[in-house]
Amino acid sequence: MKRILYLIIITLTLPYCNAFPGLDTISGTDAKKKILNAANSIDRISLGIVTGSYVSTSLVNLINTILVPAIISINNVKYYDKESVEDCVNKINSITGLILGGATTLPLCDIKEASFIDIGPLNIIDGKNAKVNDALAFFLLFGGDLGSSSGGNTTTPTPVPTTPAACTTSGATDGTIQQLSFSVVDAEYDLTSNRIILVDSANKFHYYNPSTNADTSLSLNYTPLNVTVSPDGTKAAVGHASNATLVNLPGASIAREVATGITAKDIAMSNTFVYISNANTTFSNVKSVTFSDGSINNHTGSTVYSNYLAYNSTGNSLYLADTGVTPVDIRKISTAANPPTYQYDSIYHGDYSICGPIWLTKDASKTFNSCLTAFTVSATQGSDIQYSGTLSSTSLLRITHLNTDSSRIFLIASNVNSSFIDTSKDSSEYVHRYNLSNLSFISKKTLPCYTTGGQSYKTEGKFIFVNSSSTEYYVIAKPDSTSGNQNDQIIKFPY
Repeated sequence: MKRILYLIIITLTLPYCNAFPGLDTISGTDAKKKILNAANSIDRISLGIVTGSYVSTSLVNLINTILVPAIISINNVKYYDKESVEDCVNKINSITGLILGGATTLPLCDIKEASFIDIGPLNIIDGKNAKVNDALAFFLLFGGDLGSSSGGNTTTPTPVPTTPAACTTSGATDGTIQQLSFSVVDAEYDLTSNRIILVDSANKFHYYNPSTNADTSLSLNYTPLNVTVSPDGTKAAVGHASNATLVNLPGASIAREVATGITAKDIAMSNTFVYISNANTTFSNVKSVTFSDGSINNHTGSTVYSNYLAYNSTGNSLYLADTGVTPVDIRKISTAANPPTYQYDSIYHGDYSICGPIWLTKDASKTFNSCLTAFTVSATQGSDIQYSGTLSSTSLLRITHLNTDSSRIFLIASNVNSSFIDTSKDSSEYVHRYNLSNLSFISKKTLPCYTTGGQSYKTEGKFIFVNSSSTEYYVIAKPDSTSGNQNDQIIKFPY
């Protein structure tokens, strides 16, 4: 039934949105992904909550009426006006509120085909990873290309010229660049060994020394989605769809593979247990996997929606940032015992901006989330998850990745929201530094340009880490996709 609801929501909102085409365009493939990402947050449970039943009779009738004549209008190989796609996403995001308000019809969308020169595809940014629900992808792809009601467009597309994303300046000159032979999917930093733990798109695990560029790699049997490392640096874990791989360090050998039965939205670990949140947009449990034997437990107490995780080793707890529910909240699960136990959420419900992912500061005094807000960390509920400030800056919209040492915040910014791009804000070509104590701005720098064939291209940061002695920091970055280089770089900067 959930798959049918997803299909109907997409069908209702694709054919008719009103917006004027502009110079910014988006490919059909990325437009579908963006709309699916919005539709992912509307499932039968959230609809059941606002209608007072699992699925209302009127909604069932609407499903029966729409299924037969439904035609999905987006063609994978064409380009579309970005504003019309964003407008459609906004309307999808408003569906739950409209039903709650008693609306009898859902908003319609009109995706406008681009009428100007394309300036490059839109990168979908959703915290650490951008994922499309497999079931929704199946529905959208069941008719082949889905470019027409006849079951697919077999016409060879006319190439659309793209403009390279040039650097805004020559970029920082104090960075040392190491070109990698792969694209990084996810990464974490081990402070005990000063190694970057990462997984790549070729299904490999890496134990990487950024000081010497020495790399110990390990082939994985499943596609990696995310990675984590234990506080003592002796273990790591990789999240997959339905599985988890547990890794012994520093030799990088597989300890065991565990069938979890869930797709890992995010993964974190203590020295003994691996914690995995469920990517499916339903209320569920965080899985606790015992490293030594692979046994699995569900957390007890209130179930949670799809969440990003941050592990607090000093407080034996997990902090969770919601995704897919309104209002978004920060929650806490105690890991002092196994299975873990749900404790509480914040006292705020829509008062402050919250969005995943979530990061814990090195001193475990605060959490930051992608929406720039900070909250306290405490063993006492009365002083825990209390609003602690916002990284105020006219140049910041979202955080792609964040790391701290004892005094400073280092972050990669993003100018992409879930439903729009704000070109007045800084993109991921910049590194920003802030004071941890008062959240005041220190400086920013542009990542070094990537140059090939006499053309310079913007470099986009993905992850940032500070070493244990606060003498260097490292940025994992990728050259702009128009450069032709699909592999990442590690850029080492002096502190």
